[in-house]
Amino acid sequence: MGIKLLKATLPPLLGKQVLLRLLRQEDEEQYYRAVCQSGEWEETPTQAEIGNAIAIAVLGRDRYDFLVSVNGEYGILGEVSLYAIDWNAGSCRLKLRLFSMDWEDQPAVEALQLALYFLFERICLHRVETEIPLCSPVQQHLFEAAGFQLEGCRREALCRDGKFGDILLFSMLEKEYISKQC
Repeated sequence: MGIKLLKATLPPLLGKQVLLRLLRQEDEEQYYRAVCQSGEWEETPTQAEIGNAIAIAVLGRDRYDFLVSVNGEYGILGEVSLYAIDWNAGSCRLKLRLFSMDWEDQPAVEALQLALYFLFERICLHRVETEIPLCSPVQQHLFEAAGFQLEGCRREALCRDGKFGDILLFSMLEKEYISKQC
């Protein structure tokens, strides 16, 4: 159903402020620094673990992993991962991580918009889903404003600092994306 694009020939996705480009193995050191500075992870991965994760992302056939940066700037603001792509069903999962910006910042909104453009208009998928912690209302708002619909809740599926929390499942269909563009 979808269209597999060769990673080697894929140009960066340019927005007004944001650039999404495919993650490359040579990004390991800079990516590791961005992860360490973000404080997003409870337990910071080692550089070797980051290198292994990048190798999986770069070599993975059913995923596209992009770095987010401001146009003209080299620093990494975050990443967008489109993974678990089911080409027959035309679906995938989306993960948006922010390293050095807030969820309500315009670059975060634009990074999500570019990711949706890519998956619905470039690789022609039919459905995308994402998981968002219940304890992150600003992140929920970002995805709802983009047109994602709440599908359900995975109760106590997240454990942080020894406390369990719920994860919300959101999705968007191609027709919903198209109606938002009109």
